[in-house]
Amino acid sequence: MIHTLRSESIKFRTVRTNLVLAIVATLFPIAVTTAFASFAKGDGQGPQPSSIFQFLTGSSIIMVMLLGVMGAVGITSEFSNNTIRPTFAATPKRRRVIAAKAIVTGGAAALVAVVVLVVGLGVSAAVLSARSNTASFADVDALPTAAIGLVVFSVLMALLGL
Repeated sequence: MIHTLRSESIKFRTVRTNLVLAIVATLFPIAVTTAFASFAKGDGQGPQPSSIFQFLTGSSIIMVMLLGVMGAVGITSEFSNNTIRPTFAATPKRRRVIAAKAIVTGGAAALVAVVVLVVGLGVSAAVLSARSNTASFADVDALPTAAIGLVVFSVLMALLGL
């Protein structure tokens, strides 16, 4: 199974479309949330951390859809280029190949979602502090639950695309 996982991860990384989709899926919610956070004014006026977090998770729907496309590209590129035949010839157990594709695609989706959350919240916190806003994301009650939900939703959508 380790060799199949290595093979699928190499194939996943070498498809240029996956890289472009991952970059766009990462940058879009971060850029939009950073722009929204820049409207914060000093003295706690303007967007607060809870609304910025809601905006980040809300704008992440584009990320989730792009991850679904990335999952679909992961398998359709092999069928369109007719490289699935050597894959199944090297590993005759098709369930093993599909499971390896699911693990690699789900792992990539989880990684993109975590990066969006961490970088998006970090950049937004830096923008808020630069605007003399003393509120922090530690005050947001739903942060852990919503963050886990976003990562799980991203993985499920990528697997649905697969």
